[in-house]
Amino acid sequence: MKFITFFHTQYGSSSLNWTNLYNTVATDFVFIPPSYAASYPSSHSTEMAAAIKKLIDGRSGKTTNIWIGTPGITSANFSIGYTSSNLTTFLKAVYNALGSTYQAKVAGAYMNQEAFYGDMDYNNPLGGSKPANKQLKIMSEVKNYVKNGNIRGKDFLWIPYYGKGTNAAKIIKDMGYAADKVQIFDYCIMQPGYLFNPSECPGNFDGICASMRQNKVCYRDGVAVIASKVSTTKIGFEMEYDSRYVNNYQAYVNAFSSYRSYPYGFYWAGYADDATFNAINSFMR
Repeated sequence: MKFITFFHTQYGSSSLNWTNLYNTVATDFVFIPPSYAASYPSSHSTEMAAAIKKLIDGRSGKTTNIWIGTPGITSANFSIGYTSSNLTTFLKAVYNALGSTYQAKVAGAYMNQEAFYGDMDYNNPLGGSKPANKQLKIMSEVKNYVKNGNIRGKDFLWIPYYGKGTNAAKIIKDMGYAADKVQIFDYCIMQPGYLFNPSECPGNFDGICASMRQNKVCYRDGVAVIASKVSTTKIGFEMEYDSRYVNNYQAYVNAFSSYRSYPYGFYWAGYADDATFNAINSFMR
């Protein structure tokens, strides 16, 4: 897997340089809609479906695997009472709007939630009553929906924060329980976060590389969160590129160049300028 993220602010913009999307050597494209809201307009699904069709048409003859993202769950909206049905209804709306030719390109779904919010009962991950347990259970329900073949592709992708700031250890521990203690995700692709604020992310590259080598989520010192992994989740890494922080990018190349056999992808900012896609394609070739 060699994916790039594709946010609604990008695929919905008239400034986007589609030609670089058509020509990139990336094989997988993760479409990411806006954050969930109690009133979630149908235009979000039709806009995504139209962008998926446009991308597939422009990449005729190239490998183009599509990942449909759920509405985003964040620290700002996790407590408003959403259910798995709110998320799967969106997945199905996008899928239905594609038609059979384009549906054949759908590889699976992306769980659009980058961390857990609130406490987790680690003794009862899927049955606990704390906020993070409820979020994990919803993730599991979305997984079941995807695995049942409702959007053709049955793989379930997650791209969480690895760890940052003073709460880094909890972020990593929560991720370990979601990726290794229960069977939810096929892929857990970790965001280093270093690009934007290196001082908040000391040791993240080391921790992610240790996680890949062990195929278990590890703390920054290389100790696995879950000693005896029970899931089949594959661990990988995310590259991050933003021209405003280009001086921090080389650290990613240095850290991950020897791990390109693992599943990975690129977060990229902007509207697909040449410099951004030169960096993406150079690393992915």
